[in-house]
Amino acid sequence: MSGTPRKLIAAAAVLVAVGLIGCGDAEATSPQRVADRISQNDAALRQAIDGWRAAGDPPASPPPADVAEHAGELQDEVALLGDHPNLADRVIPLLDGPLRREIRRLYAARRALLRLSAGSRHKKLKVRQPPPLSDLVAFYEDAERRLGIDSAYLAAIHLVETKFGRVVSNSVAGAQGPMQF
Repeated sequence: MSGTPRKLIAAAAVLVAVGLIGCGDAEATSPQRVADRISQNDAALRQAIDGWRAAGDPPASPPPADVAEHAGELQDEVALLGDHPNLADRVIPLLDGPLRREIRRLYAARRALLRLSAGSRHKKLKVRQPPPLSDLVAFYEDAERRLGIDSAYLAAIHLVETKFGRVVSNSVAGAQGPMQF
């Protein structure tokens, strides 16, 4: 056997081996499995939020660990879909109506964020526990009464600028704390 056929056979063997090894995790990211994980996590997140809100709406306490855990899992799943549009195209149609719409919106936001941040340096943000939701709602409603600015508008700005007070890093312009808001 000459050198060229041996190299071709060796290259083909490597490709087959890589293909087989690479398929080892295929079941974990199969569209149906991802859709099932999203659906199960959504149900668990909603149940955890309902339990948290049972003591008062809006809650006066920070979110419990199970709410934060399920919300983090949802973020991870949306990040996976955002990073893999072909997978998203197969997963999103498998979700039920309202959840499908919600995940589609989150996916679109993730893709838009990736486009907007393309080429920029990503920096690690310093975060902390946000104030209780009941406090934030009271602040927004007070500002609406005093200033005439819709509380939902204030909440939206607060979310974008500081993630409801969670982000304690300086802004790109150097603004700190409430000055970012």
